[in-house]
Amino acid sequence: MLAAIFFLLTLAYWKYPQGAKKTRLSYFAVGIIALLLFRAVVLSILLYGAWKRNVPGKFLLPPYQPLGYFLGYAFTHFFASFVLSLASALVCAAVLKSFARTRENMFRPGEISLFISCAMLIRWPLMIPYTAAIFFSSALRAVSKTIILQRDARVIMGPMMLANAVPFVFFGTWILRLPIFQLLAMPL
Repeated sequence: MLAAIFFLLTLAYWKYPQGAKKTRLSYFAVGIIALLLFRAVVLSILLYGAWKRNVPGKFLLPPYQPLGYFLGYAFTHFFASFVLSLASALVCAAVLKSFARTRENMFRPGEISLFISCAMLIRWPLMIPYTAAIFFSSALRAVSKTIILQRDARVIMGPMMLANAVPFVFFGTWILRLPIFQLLAMPL
């Protein structure tokens, strides 16, 4: 599912002209956020139904125990990754907007929305290396353009965001199994 959404996001980035790109990618970012929130709610409802109807599950939700245990379990398993992803994506977007204010023409229209969309598709623990990879590859490209062309060249961030998102979207579950991510990993 995430790969199909990423494919549509890539098509939306390359298809629309510069004027319409900002609004289209903003709608895409909001749609991805709504879809992931809807997924977490549906999984929580299905889990509650399974615990209520199943004989061993009735011991997990006894009548004398408040609903707090279920809500805590559902939050840590379904909503925590979403909340951390959204918060860190919005913080990074605020940093990118501050960069855009200080340096004109640093980003094309819609590239910050593209970052939020990619970050929400990649999700929480992988956002840290994804953001670092974007900045590292963009800096490397800017330095190489400056050395080769002998002038200050503007680096387009959108293709860097999409190119760096490919391994995280398609191989994210295997990357999460690396020992360095075991401390940050949450149940997905």
